Amino acid sequence: MDEKQFKELSERLDKIIKLISLNIVKGMETDDQILALSSFGFQPAKIAGLLGKTPNAVRVALHKARKKARSQ
Repeated sequence: MDEKQFKELSERLDKIIKLISLNIVKGMETDDQILALSSFGFQPAKIAGLLGKTPNAVRVALHKARKKARSQ
């Protein structure tokens, strides 16, 4: 496999991962979507891209959710 083929395969896999992830969180509230995607290992910038939010909005939502979980 040459570098061009590897890049094409990598791009296709990224699209598949995005579609599967969005399908899993479909119908959830935004904060729950963010938590679920974070638990799947996505970084805030990637979550933001998937959900159409800013990375900062995702970090704020994660902070609030984690703070709420600690207080319970």
